[in-house]
Amino acid sequence: MHRGFVTKCSAKSSSVKAIRHVRTSTLVCKAQSVQNPTHLKALREWSVINASIQDGLQTVLLRKGGIEEKGFRLEAKSFMLFPSYFHADNSLLKPGILERYEREMAFDPKTSAELHLRTYAEVTGMWITKDLQVAGAVEEIHVGMPAFLDKRLKWRRGQDLTILELRSWKLEEAVVVTVRPEYFGCFSWIDLDLQTNMINKEAMQPSLPDATFRVMQNNLRAQLSKLKDVKEISLN
Repeated sequence: MHRGFVTKCSAKSSSVKAIRHVRTSTLVCKAQSVQNPTHLKALREWSVINASIQDGLQTVLLRKGGIEEKGFRLEAKSFMLFPSYFHADNSLLKPGILERYEREMAFDPKTSAELHLRTYAEVTGMWITKDLQVAGAVEEIHVGMPAFLDKRLKWRRGQDLTILELRSWKLEEAVVVTVRPEYFGCFSWIDLDLQTNMINKEAMQPSLPDATFRVMQNNLRAQLSKLKDVKEISLN
């Protein structure tokens, strides 16, 4: 049985702002955890994206799941970020990112005997949409160029895109993971076979000050409210 989050949805009338300012029908969905909450998970993402999140340059991820998956499923509300090799066109990243993260751009975790994971994240918001206008809604809080966002949206065009808003921290003491072949492939999640109580939030540095992150949260919600088709997933 696949462990993860299942979603229950109920119809709700909402006066979400749309382009024509009409009243729309949205779904209020609730994600329910069916995983072992004591196991530490890691979400695979390009090394350069992980570094950008750790440095507070990016606060959202756009996911549709890997080739080996039917779609993206949230398997944990808090997790480590696990680096993967950047295998896209460099021009898809905003100016300055290539230069700032030259080491991360070239890093291939498969060549390492062990990895030092330092970025811990918690999901603070989750939405699904098929609206291509979402690229404009997240452009200011993502290090990808519009072409990058457009490419992510158009892959598996008929499938929902999941937007994850993340609050992130940098660990003072890294979680050291021995590299295993099963950690690599076209899938999203890794079970690190470690306990979540290894993570001490008191010994972390937030990627962004609380006040700054709250402003970014408010701005994201304001932008998403303008989309015609977006469904918020409750994390409670």
